[in-house]
Amino acid sequence: MKMTVRRNKQKSKLPALVAKLKSLNNQSAKIGYFKEQGLHPTADMPYASLAYIHANAHEFGLPFPSRDIFKHMKPVVGGYPAQAKFFKSLLKSYVQIKTSYTLENLLDDIGKKYRQDGKSVFGNTALLTTTANPTPLIDEGFLKDAFAYKTSFNYKVKSEG
Repeated sequence: MKMTVRRNKQKSKLPALVAKLKSLNNQSAKIGYFKEQGLHPTADMPYASLAYIHANAHEFGLPFPSRDIFKHMKPVVGGYPAQAKFFKSLLKSYVQIKTSYTLENLLDDIGKKYRQDGKSVFGNTALLTTTANPTPLIDEGFLKDAFAYKTSFNYKVKSEG
């Protein structure tokens, strides 16, 4: 009886995959308005404060309906098929061992997608109630233009690009 034993000399890819997955721990892409952006030019208050006032107008007794831009774009765990497909494709690109797609690319792509989703809420009458009185939420466009993201990778606010 003749037997041949061969040793596989290929290095396991599992440790590299585990390292990539661990690098995702405590990383984030945040969307909205940030302190670094300064003040809204006509409202003379931080963008985040102005967005909060509009989202909770009923609590402040303001003469216009509440218009919360964030409720229309929240990611949902196990949510919409398009959302799952988006994250699956990004993660698939990221976990490949030989790829130039980095953690920074991954977080930027998530931030860009949700920044774009946020900007698409402005002016959409199906999502936000329109008002007869001029308000800094939609009429001037500053809040839409300032809607941004930043990642835990580089902490830079990005509202364009």
